Amino acid sequence: MASVSYTALSALGAPLTLEEYTRLFNGPLADILTFLSEHLVGRQAAASARTTLFLAQEAQAKSQLKQPATTRSRADKALARLAAARTSSVVYTTQSAELQEKTQTASARLAALQRQLDAKHRLLLLLKVLEAKHALRTQRIEALTRKIDELKHTPLQVLPVLTVSPSICAPPTVPRTSHTRDRLADLHRLMLRTPAPNFNTNPTQQLQRTVARILSTDPNHPYTKDVVERCLAFAQSHAGSTHDNANGQRPDTRSLDTKSQSNKEKALKLQSLVERCEALRLACEDNLAEISDHTISLPSLSLSLKRTSQAAKGHVDLLRVLVLATAPEPINPEDKSESFASRVKHACGMSESVTTKAVLEEVGRVVRKAHRRQRLLHAGTSALLAPPSPSVDLAIHLNTTETAHIRAVELLTRKAAKAGAGQARAVEVEGVISEWGKLVGVVKS
Repeated sequence: MASVSYTALSALGAPLTLEEYTRLFNGPLADILTFLSEHLVGRQAAASARTTLFLAQEAQAKSQLKQPATTRSRADKALARLAAARTSSVVYTTQSAELQEKTQTASARLAALQRQLDAKHRLLLLLKVLEAKHALRTQRIEALTRKIDELKHTPLQVLPVLTVSPSICAPPTVPRTSHTRDRLADLHRLMLRTPAPNFNTNPTQQLQRTVARILSTDPNHPYTKDVVERCLAFAQSHAGSTHDNANGQRPDTRSLDTKSQSNKEKALKLQSLVERCEALRLACEDNLAEISDHTISLPSLSLSLKRTSQAAKGHVDLLRVLVLATAPEPINPEDKSESFASRVKHACGMSESVTTKAVLEEVGRVVRKAHRRQRLLHAGTSALLAPPSPSVDLAIHLNTTETAHIRAVELLTRKAAKAGAGQARAVEVEGVISEWGKLVGVVKS
């Protein structure tokens, strides 16, 4: 066994003879020498390995295919995952903002549809009132039609005296101020002040005096007498023609029926106008009732608006303070050369001597604090501004983000554990190398 390991070490250039090597090949040192003879390679093998590695790197650089980075550290991979998570967060935030805009648009459209629905309800109520009035008017028209048919088939001698129907021709009892009594009193007072006419005077002489007063002449003047005679002749001819027309025109049954029919039509039109006014009055009463309801609820609404405005005071300042508090600090160009762990420690306000486990605990605490602050901010915004409830996609996004943060903390914890194990192995290797150096120094001496 000693000769085999000696052969391997002598091939590598060990400055020992077989006797010296046999004397050293005892106990734990024999195991170390055996391990070294099995794992150490010569300069030619190392040069061959370096040449192979160099050729492989050149072939990888010349290839168009994307090759995995062999020299990429775990910190770079963690930074890449962090950048991907930030990109996903920006995308989800944009999607949530779009969903909120769509929700607000849908709320505005719902309010407009609600107003249209209220207007349709009011219109339907008015149409129902008009329908009831139309049905009543139809019944009256049918009754009048039957009555007219009966009168058409009844002889004229049997017809009774026509009486005006109070339901059709009676004027509407509209409350209004009557001035008839005052006008009669004024006329009576005027008649008392007017001197009584003298019926014993001759009308011709009275006309002659009136014409003379108008013409400013003497009553016995020939021109005055001529005008009086012409006036008398014109009055007699006009009176004769009027008397002849009155005697020649006698009302017949057809003209009376036509006038009666026109009067009935006017009465029906007047009745329809009265019914329409009644429908409008009912609609106005409904509108006044709704307006009174809104007027009654106006103080409570004003009080609630005042409370909301008072609660919203300082909300923008609070949001600004939170945004400034959570804003990332600018990166110093001198710190770019530092390692990822050093930047994390500097960002957390920790010294360089702090262990990786303490750094991970601090990062987890900061992440949980940020989550609590985000939930508090979201709850405050929802309570003050009362936005619509988040949709299913937003809830899924929040759950996914929280799960991603938890997985990131767990991943960093595992990486820290592996880094600690690697550091322990590095310490052990450094110890072995130092012992080997001491051993080589002892042997040379």
